[in-house]
Amino acid sequence: MNRLVALGIFIAVAAFVATNALLMFGEKSILPKTVYVHEFEQAYTSDFTEQLPKEAITVPLGTSELYMRELEAVDQWLVSAGDEVEAGTELASLNEAETEEQRAIWESERDAVMNE
Repeated sequence: MNRLVALGIFIAVAAFVATNALLMFGEKSILPKTVYVHEFEQAYTSDFTEQLPKEAITVPLGTSELYMRELEAVDQWLVSAGDEVEAGTELASLNEAETEEQRAIWESERDAVMNE
C-alpha cells in the first residue's frame, strides 16, 4: 500500500513539474526569456540604422473639472477657465482659516481615537 501511495505522489509531482515547465517555457508564455549571445553574434550600433518617428501634435487624453463644496474654502483662483496648465501648477490658494479649522477637527478626532 505504501508503494502505491509513494508512486501516486511521485506521478502527481512529476505531472505538476512538467505542466509548470510547459507553461513557463512554452511559446505563449508571458514570462521574459533570456538568451545567451556569443561574442561573435553581437550586434553593434553600426550594424543597423534607426528611423526616427515623424513629428506629431500631442493632445491631452482628457480634461478634469474641479468642484468645490464651499466657495469660502478658496481664497483666490490663480488660473481662469480655459487656461493651459501643466502638472504641478498651482490652481488656487486656499483660505487658511478654513483649512486650519478643518485640520483642528481632524487632529482632535485622531487624538480621540488614539486615546481610546
